[in-house]
Amino acid sequence: MADLNDMTLDKFKLWSVNALRVYLSLRKKSITGNFDEIAARAFIAWEENIAVDLVAEQQQMQLLAEYKAKLNIDGEIIEDPMTVSKGWLSEKVGMSKWPSLYIGDISEYLHTNQPKDLIRRVVNEYKEGKAYRYFTGEWVKEVFYHDISEISDKCVFKSSVTPSQAINNKAYTVWLVLRKDTKEILGGQVLQAYCSCTAGMLGSCNHIAGVLFRIEEAVKTGQTLKSCTSKPCEWTVPKKKTKVKAGRVSDFLLKKTSLSKLKVDKEKENEKAIKRRNFTPLRSAQQRSDSDSIRQDLYETLKDKLPDSCVTLLMEKRKPKSNIQEPSANMPPSLKDVARKITMSNCNDHEIMKTKLLNEVQLSDGQLNALEKGTTGQSESECWKEQRHGRITASNFHRISRRSQSLKENSDEDPSSVIGLVMGTSPVIQTVAMKHGISTEPIAKRSYHQEKKSEHKRFSVKECGMFCLKSDPYVSASPDL
Repeated sequence: MADLNDMTLDKFKLWSVNALRVYLSLRKKSITGNFDEIAARAFIAWEENIAVDLVAEQQQMQLLAEYKAKLNIDGEIIEDPMTVSKGWLSEKVGMSKWPSLYIGDISEYLHTNQPKDLIRRVVNEYKEGKAYRYFTGEWVKEVFYHDISEISDKCVFKSSVTPSQAINNKAYTVWLVLRKDTKEILGGQVLQAYCSCTAGMLGSCNHIAGVLFRIEEAVKTGQTLKSCTSKPCEWTVPKKKTKVKAGRVSDFLLKKTSLSKLKVDKEKENEKAIKRRNFTPLRSAQQRSDSDSIRQDLYETLKDKLPDSCVTLLMEKRKPKSNIQEPSANMPPSLKDVARKITMSNCNDHEIMKTKLLNEVQLSDGQLNALEKGTTGQSESECWKEQRHGRITASNFHRISRRSQSLKENSDEDPSSVIGLVMGTSPVIQTVAMKHGISTEPIAKRSYHQEKKSEHKRFSVKECGMFCLKSDPYVSASPDL
């Protein structure tokens, strides 16, 4: 900063926005507004000789310490992305270096329970729904990539995001630190994030989530796997400045973008939106402008016949009933629990133990049904994960078959790796294909349903759990639908 003994408005205008905000914060003055307003406010504070507030100074020192702590990631101190001017790669040049960030990584970073929960929150207009529209509405600008160094396992992304309300104000700056992809391990984990907005120090604001959604979309659609010359033309870099013209609400086309919505032609989508906006089943004489009376009439019609409908719940200010099912009494014990029980029976005869095990794992029709219903959700269900241990499944059948054949040919081979796979004691190494499949599974299911619905009357699908072979209950499969 310049010498504060002889200041003018023009000198304050030579300062950066961050410097002006620090100056005002230390004097407990507002830091909102555009650059000219902030500079003028700083000059007025200087003219009035307003002293630095000690509490504000301590808070500013604490914020600075917190920001410096953000730059220390797993013991590696990275250079402040705000001050790095060289080495940034544009989307056209650097996209092929982007790590495999998927919805699961975003979900883990934003502390939602599962990727499906995050998708549901986006679709149902929670905070993440607004963050997703930052991306689809092109408030998130071009994302730049920095390699840090060849030996570092981390990389940095930086972008700017237009404020959703005060769009003429200076755009917020967002930077992210992600784990790189390596030959051994997939990256994409979000290690650190910062935004220059008021809530950006926490690292979980909408602007940060919006940038993450832009990176995830590029990875999910295969943009990062192609060279810049073969990249599809539909991936566009947003304009640096967002221009929005004022107008009547009735002249705007309002539509909701959705993470799980299938990609469709924009012109057709707009045409459908216009038809929906203009449609009314009422004759001119029946049309009313009083929304309260319309809502009340609808409530009176539905409250007895559909007591749990959204309209009834809204008018009666009730919450919907929970859909969480209690574990069924018929749920069989896991194979691990059965094996543990037999092992503790103090029987040393392996043949007897094997016979007991095969008898204990037999399942009735009621247990098979309870097992399928109780494991719906599959990878999101702890019961499903526990019941898989010890079973031959569709995903591990090939490896088990190959190892079984090789052991017949050479009994000296070590079977520990496949045993660890079956028993769930060895970690599963996730490939790019696996990560992509898991992250895009909800969208693939929706696509399948939409396609088959047009081919068959009254076509429907539902989520399912684990199915076991009744004659050999240690053999199972978990279909996607």
